[in-house]
Amino acid sequence: MVAFHHRILFLFATFFHQTITASYNLWFNPGAPIALFTSTLTIPPNSPNPNPNNDQAVWSGLQPSSAAVVLQNVVDNDAGGPENFGSWPFTQLGGTIQVYPGSTLQSTYFLNPSNGQYTNDWYYVPGPAGQGSTFASSAVVDPSTLPGREPFTQALFSIEIQGSLGAWDFGPVVWSAVSITAQTTDTGWCNSPTTSDGFQILVTNPRSTFDGGLSTCSFDSVEFRLS
Repeated sequence: MVAFHHRILFLFATFFHQTITASYNLWFNPGAPIALFTSTLTIPPNSPNPNPNNDQAVWSGLQPSSAAVVLQNVVDNDAGGPENFGSWPFTQLGGTIQVYPGSTLQSTYFLNPSNGQYTNDWYYVPGPAGQGSTFASSAVVDPSTLPGREPFTQALFSIEIQGSLGAWDFGPVVWSAVSITAQTTDTGWCNSPTTSDGFQILVTNPRSTFDGGLSTCSFDSVEFRLS
């Protein structure tokens, strides 16, 4: 089963009950609050190894510079509901929903400048196989109520592998229609993201603009694949 979860995770605690064995990450850090972050994930295939010690999670999210918390929309192959995650310090903001490979999940994080709160919208569309139903929902998060009370200044994409048999064995992962807007006119951060080792990142049609005190980085797609 592949499931979708929407969470705030504190202190980068693990999502599941197992140890992280590998993490593949891409961070964009404008050094200023993220005003808008949107992307559409194509749900990757299931792992060919259904062993319970082989857990994977794919997500996009926001975090402050301290990485004390992360706001994330998670697609994972763990079949549990909130009760399975009670030993870890996180808040699940929505129920667990089954999703299917080839479908798409659009995630949008929007900062309301009048009150500093983020609205996180998610929109799921069944793929060619037609499995599941279209769904959409949202949640509101106030960074000033979270540990550190820091603004979200980093946008990130991640694949996390957990468990003693954990492996990235399900092929490339692609986010499309990626756009990140920050409260700064500096666009240099668009060209200098931070990455972890051990994998390749392919981006298509990168571009940057600034207008009205905001800068925006856009990509037709961002693809993670093993080296």
